[in-house]
Amino acid sequence: MIRRAGACLGLLAFCLTIVRGMGAGNPPEVILTRALWAMIIFFLLGLVLGFAGHLAINEHAANRAKVLAVELEEARTGPDDAEEAPASEQANA
Repeated sequence: MIRRAGACLGLLAFCLTIVRGMGAGNPPEVILTRALWAMIIFFLLGLVLGFAGHLAINEHAANRAKVLAVELEEARTGPDDAEEAPASEQANA
């Protein structure tokens, strides 16, 4: 995910820079130089954003796993078992 985000943003910047440079009537050397710099900068930006997204997804998945583990444990023990235990103790007394 991290490298894909970097690659997508880099290629997007490269393409947009070429189209804008051609529209402005710049010489090809200037267009390609600017497009390469834009691709490098946006690739690095995409890596940072992809890493942040990766961390957010992993954190959400870890929190969700904890919630599901608690729910599973409650389902196994059951909330009714805690209420029935004192009643059965009273019957035995």
